[in-house]
Amino acid sequence: MSAQRLRGQTSLEAEAAMEPAGEGRGIREPRWPRVAPRTGDQVFFIRRLRRLTALSRFCAEELPTDDPEMRLLRHAIYSTYRDCVAAGGTAEAREILTQLRSAAAFSASDAPAS
Repeated sequence: MSAQRLRGQTSLEAEAAMEPAGEGRGIREPRWPRVAPRTGDQVFFIRRLRRLTALSRFCAEELPTDDPEMRLLRHAIYSTYRDCVAAGGTAEAREILTQLRSAAAFSASDAPAS
């Protein structure tokens, strides 16, 4: 029981030592960088763009570049990119397309020479 009282007194003393000298002063809250929340449209189009680019990476291994399905997929990616830009998600959409290009360049360098 006395050990519990000592712990309580020690924590009270520590709190008293941490208080500022002035009575009216308080501890300032930390300021975190403010990140603008994304709108529903931005989330929708960014997710769609991620899905289409993932599908493109998968299909690039299976289908030739001039295949009609690949052409439709490229058009869908471009259209969705323009939707992202219109919704205000330009930076994230560009990052997704940059990742797609780097993945395509990497897979092209791995392809065996014919």
